[in-house]
Amino acid sequence: MDTFLKIINSCFTEEQIPVLKLALRSGAKVYLYGRGLGKSLLAETFRNAGYAVLEPADCPDSIGPLELRDEEGLVAVCVRNTPKERIPDVYDILLGCPEEIAGWVNQ
Repeated sequence: MDTFLKIINSCFTEEQIPVLKLALRSGAKVYLYGRGLGKSLLAETFRNAGYAVLEPADCPDSIGPLELRDEEGLVAVCVRNTPKERIPDVYDILLGCPEEIAGWVNQ
């Protein structure tokens, strides 16, 4: 869970995090975009925990990481463009804790 929180805090601002949690809790579809790293990892992590989260790579007609989707009810959240340190086996760590991620969303 520490790894997840570290990634969340590096990808989103303090102001974005409560909005992201609210969108996930409400069942809204969330779209992660921006130049920052981590969109694919976070989208898959949230999907694995049961949330509807997309990013540009999930959309075959996407023109790049900055593209916004025009879809009713979609909550778009821009990922910060900050360098991330490499964390070994982060994929396995995050995909292995869907209950903890759901707990974070619902706090």
